[in-house]
Amino acid sequence: MTQKERIVIGRLAPSPTGYLHLGNAWSFLLAWLSARLGNGKIFLRMEDIDPARSKPEFIDGILEDFAWLGLDYDGEIVFQSQRLQIYEEYLQKISPFVYPCFCTRKELREVAGAPQITAPGDRLIMPDMGAVYHRTCRFFSPEERKQKTGKNACLRLACPPFEKQEYEIIPEQFHTAAPIFSFNDLILGKQKFDLNACGGDFAVQRSDKVWAYQFAVSIDDMLMGINQVVRGADILTSTPRQLYLFQLFGHTAPEYAHIPLLLDPKGERLAKRHASLSLKTLRQKYKSPAPLIQYLSRFLAVDGNAGSARELLASLKEKKIQSLPWDMLKQYENAIQINFT
Repeated sequence: MTQKERIVIGRLAPSPTGYLHLGNAWSFLLAWLSARLGNGKIFLRMEDIDPARSKPEFIDGILEDFAWLGLDYDGEIVFQSQRLQIYEEYLQKISPFVYPCFCTRKELREVAGAPQITAPGDRLIMPDMGAVYHRTCRFFSPEERKQKTGKNACLRLACPPFEKQEYEIIPEQFHTAAPIFSFNDLILGKQKFDLNACGGDFAVQRSDKVWAYQFAVSIDDMLMGINQVVRGADILTSTPRQLYLFQLFGHTAPEYAHIPLLLDPKGERLAKRHASLSLKTLRQKYKSPAPLIQYLSRFLAVDGNAGSARELLASLKEKKIQSLPWDMLKQYENAIQINFT
């Protein structure tokens, strides 16, 4: 099947830990357009896996934002909070290679010093990846781990290379596992990362028993049949971890489009603290999403008169455009400074 014949299966995956902002709208609009232009599918997944931060009012706000923008989705909403048993089952599949880590954040900072992760071209990186983990707890004996009983521990996945003394029998998928992962990004082109340089052994479950982002989203993308992921360039160095999980579970990885982040006039990336650019605020300010849709569409060099996402889609289809012009975003590389009021 050629690229043009391939049906895109995408996803909108908001985290209901606050109100969405203009940067979220940018990402979701591109993901939605990419799927709908080729008559593909787009699913909605609420990444509400953190019970302390996820709130019902934010879920309601997200649905209102989508309706206002004109973004629809296929099937029922998938809630990560309802899939905890699934994550547990997948953890058991790799349990011989998962170990408890008793290091506190303070201890990790003291050992590692300042974060050392870099990406090609000095691109923005995922802010919470931290410095390389030095396998402090990986080689603890059963007796040493028993001595730590009562101390909170996260669960880490051992990353290659593996040493002979670690496991007597290594399953086939671990024999072939390599620390280097390459993929072709739809915007950034050929990418190549050393998994260990991107943090090494990473958490699949936090010390408070909340499933880690990397683990949950990878399993969900596998089971939901997602074959295209559109997200911000700040997640670029997170991708090798997810490719590793896809490899271990024997699934084909999706294609990725790491889009340029939207920055405020001061050069800071948009976040939920930018209340003036929250979609809730913009909905109250404007009668329709037309100003927002028209502003964002200029970065794609496409129709600038659409009043909603659906009108923009209809206009593109009338012009026989069957896929997003990803090449238009290459000029921005990793960030676009905006001035939308």
